[in-house]
Amino acid sequence: FTISGIDVNNDLLITAGNSLTTCSDDFTVAAPDCPCPMVTPPANDGDLAICLGENIPTLSATVGAGATVDWYDSASGGTLLLANSTTFTPVDAGTYFAETRILINNCVSDSRTAISLTINELPTLSVAQAIDPGCGLTNGSITVQGFNGQSPYQYQINNGGFQSDAIFIDLAADTYSFTVQDNNGCVGTLDTTIFAPIGVAAIANVMDTLTCNTELVSI
Repeated sequence: FTISGIDVNNDLLITAGNSLTTCSDDFTVAAPDCPCPMVTPPANDGDLAICLGENIPTLSATVGAGATVDWYDSASGGTLLLANSTTFTPVDAGTYFAETRILINNCVSDSRTAISLTINELPTLSVAQAIDPGCGLTNGSITVQGFNGQSPYQYQINNGGFQSDAIFIDLAADTYSFTVQDNNGCVGTLDTTIFAPIGVAAIANVMDTLTCNTELVSI
């Protein structure tokens, strides 16, 4: 007789019986000791980086046909974070480790592939100097300075083009919106105002009566 559909990972217990004598006997067929072949670790589809406050993206790895990926928190041992998926969405920044597993025999890769997610802090802005314009003029200026994030910085005023120079000149009295963009592409914003000078009010107190013949008056 033939037995099919046997799990090669477990021993097989066979019971032989005689229907006439009701005698029976058991014997065991041991599961074969099949060593796992060398399994290739997953290919990293790309380390990812985002700016603080953005949605956390999904990490991914690629394996061959008939294989899947198990995700761990360390290069060996550690905690299983997610099984049987070529993608993994972490809850925070860090390095995660993808392990190949062959579906038919559960053989795994000897090493795991490190895949990382970086969350970059946002740059910030401050006003280093603000010079108010003259009365009715456009000769004011604002100098800003970037902090945090990753230098070098680029600066923008009122959604214009970015520039490396942090000094903005020829400004009228107004409120201006500044944006700093760091080397990671993360941005920070700041609004600041420069003011027109307070006007001078003059009141004339004429002491003499003005006539057509008046040459001098007291004020």
